[in-house]
Amino acid sequence: MAGDYARFRPGYPPAVVDRVLETAGLLPPPVGALAVDLGCGTGISARAFAARGLRVIGVEPNESMLERAREEGGGPEYRVGDAAATGLPDGCADLVVAAQAFHWFPMDEALGEIRRILRPGGWCAVFWNIRRRGTPFNDAYEALLKRYSPEYDEIFRDEDTLARLRTRPGIRDRVDLDHASGDLLDREAFLGRVRSASYVAHGVEDRQGFARELDRLFGAHARDGRVEWALAVEGSCFRLP
Repeated sequence: MAGDYARFRPGYPPAVVDRVLETAGLLPPPVGALAVDLGCGTGISARAFAARGLRVIGVEPNESMLERAREEGGGPEYRVGDAAATGLPDGCADLVVAAQAFHWFPMDEALGEIRRILRPGGWCAVFWNIRRRGTPFNDAYEALLKRYSPEYDEIFRDEDTLARLRTRPGIRDRVDLDHASGDLLDREAFLGRVRSASYVAHGVEDRQGFARELDRLFGAHARDGRVEWALAVEGSCFRLP
């Protein structure tokens, strides 16, 4: 799964990274400014922030994900840890980000740890790549997931997590993110992205049936050998008291 995640998961548009940095007062980043990427996975978001000139520490509990992140290089430092226990010193970070990860965290404990490691006045940014609803391909794929993966509705709770976070007492100076994005995927990239999802890797029991339906889905919606995977980057930047 780490291999598929590293190869096929979508990145984040430069405009989103710049919006986060602008909101946090880090564009351009001061010398030595530190961003901590919680649940960094294979380093997709960590590399994006490092490319803007920040020092970045990625924190991730999964060793196989960290191995792939280190192989990719790109500047970040990576450490084993989790959102509730990073092992980082108090007040060390100018920015804490969680990309495609915050729904896995225990919210109270994670926010407490973020508050501890942020310097006074520091910012947090939480965001996800979310498939846009209302396109024929995306809607058909959504229906397929609901049919074949009992875990899908339990695990795919990004929007619920974001709604709870936005209404949580104590969140300050909130700035919301909503940026249209997407990719054109050939068959290999489409199947690789499907495999990279945990609710597919661990939630689909009828693999042969699911594979047949994926082939039909791709054949019905592909144009010039590619399907459009329409996305929106949704999230929020905020400060904590």
